[in-house]
Amino acid sequence: MEAVNGQWLKLYRKTLDNPIIMKDGDHLAIWTWLLLKATWCESDCMFDGKRIKLMPGQLPPISRRTIASELQISESKVQRVLKLFENEHQIEQQMGAKCRLISILNWDSYQFSEPQSEQRVNTKRTTSEPQVNTIKEYKNNKKDKNNIYSDVPEGIKDAFMDWAAMRKKQKKPLETKRAVSMALKKLDALARTDEQKCELIDYAIYRGWLSFYPIPADEKLPKPKKEEPPPKPIDAVPMPEETRERMNKLGLGNLIGEGENYGT
Repeated sequence: MEAVNGQWLKLYRKTLDNPIIMKDGDHLAIWTWLLLKATWCESDCMFDGKRIKLMPGQLPPISRRTIASELQISESKVQRVLKLFENEHQIEQQMGAKCRLISILNWDSYQFSEPQSEQRVNTKRTTSEPQVNTIKEYKNNKKDKNNIYSDVPEGIKDAFMDWAAMRKKQKKPLETKRAVSMALKKLDALARTDEQKCELIDYAIYRGWLSFYPIPADEKLPKPKKEEPPPKPIDAVPMPEETRERMNKLGLGNLIGEGENYGT
C-alpha cells in the first residue's frame, strides 16, 4: 500500500522487532497514530504565526493534549513517549508556543521504497490505477535530481559530506534531496554562521547522531592535541680544550657540546 494519495501507508512487519515502538501498547498506538497523521504531499500551514511548507512525513502542528485526547492516553505519557522517539531518532520535534511540529525520520525510505515482492504485485495492476501512475511520476522526478547534495553550501559541504558518509556506514543514508533539505533546515535553525554549523556537524559525527542537536553547554568537542615543537638545542659554552677533556673524563661531555677552542 503506497502513501501516494493520502489513503494508504506502509506498516512494516519489522516494526514488531523495534524495542522502542513495541515497549508497550501506548508506544505502538502513538507511533501508528503519527504515521496516519503525517502528510503525504507538500502543503502549506501556519506554525507559530508563520506560514511554512509541510513536507511528506511531517505532521501539521499539534499539541500533546490533542494526541492524548484522541488516544485516551495521559499527557505526561504522551510527552515521555515522544521524547523517547526523538532521542532514538525516530522523529524530530520543533517546539512552538502552543504546539509542536513533528517530522518522521526516514519517511521516504519506507513509504516510497518498493520491495521486490511488491514490484511483482504492481506489474499485475492495470495502468488505469492513479496510484501506480503517481508513484512512477514521483520516482521519475527523483531520478532527474542526480545530485541530492547540490543545495549544500560550500562553506559546510566538506563537513556535511563527512556526516553523510557516517550515516551511510550506519546503514541510514540520506537517500533523497528532501532529506538533505530537512537536515539543512535543522542546521539553519540551530546556527547562523558556517563555522557554527560545522561545529554542530562535527559534534554530530563525534556522537554518531543521525540529525543535529545543540551542543550541551558543559561539553565541547574534543580537539586534537597540538604537537609540541622539539626543544631548541642549547648553545655550547666555549671553553679551553684542557677543561673539555676534564669534563669528558667526569662523564659530563654530553652537556657541553662542541664549543670552540681558545687560543694556546
